[in-house]
Amino acid sequence: MDFLNHFQYRRLKSQIKVFRNKVIKKIFLSKIANHKKIQSQKFFDLGINYLEAENLISSLSQIYPQIINKYSSEHQKLFAGLRKIKPKKILEVGTHSGASAFLLQKIFKNSTIFTLDLPDTSSVFDAKRFGRPGRDKPHSHLNFIEERNRILSNARIIFVQMNSFYLYLTKHRFDLIWLDGDHSFPAVAFDFMSCLKILNKDGIMICDDVIENNDVHKCLIFLKETNSLEFELIFKKTDDLSNRFIAICKKLDPKIKNILVDTSISY
Repeated sequence: MDFLNHFQYRRLKSQIKVFRNKVIKKIFLSKIANHKKIQSQKFFDLGINYLEAENLISSLSQIYPQIINKYSSEHQKLFAGLRKIKPKKILEVGTHSGASAFLLQKIFKNSTIFTLDLPDTSSVFDAKRFGRPGRDKPHSHLNFIEERNRILSNARIIFVQMNSFYLYLTKHRFDLIWLDGDHSFPAVAFDFMSCLKILNKDGIMICDDVIENNDVHKCLIFLKETNSLEFELIFKKTDDLSNRFIAICKKLDPKIKNILVDTSISY
């Protein structure tokens, strides 16, 4: 009798576990569906058809499966949805594998893409800090560089190896900027200021990995409070409930007098 009771108890416990897992899965899928619904509305508010953008990325990922992963991040769909703006010059800060630059040149057929990353020999190019497995191992490092250079081998992609701190010196102006470099202070603050300087008046800047109160988010809030930009947030992933976002930014004119640049002011 005790054996039967123990067997029934274990069976009941197993059934409860299965039922609990089903409930958890149902709640999780419901939240994902809600995220996707909200995301679709956010895209609509930006003038983008979410389904059309999703279909374009899906098609490209089938043609180039080794480079484009349709499950990577919602920035891909955002790029696809913005193709109607027809930017002449695009800047990417943070080349990494070259996949985003490759995608940009496939979506924007008549654009020149400038993609920027630290020199391969940079001491800051550290695997642990930047989350790039294998770069601290010579063979993996060389393989990574070879594959990245292959992906970037396109006449409309210009790969620049330098610290983004020097971006403010460029004479180029851009219609679209994808900011995905160092997300920590002070580097991210320098990147924001440089990118705002070289972004055209009606240009769009997209910023990755916005998390509440991280350094990227703090910069966005500060720049909004100083009337330097306005921004909207979309989910980075609709199947990830970690509350990571992507910011779509528009440049504003602060409309303040600066005695250091305004020669009409005497002091």
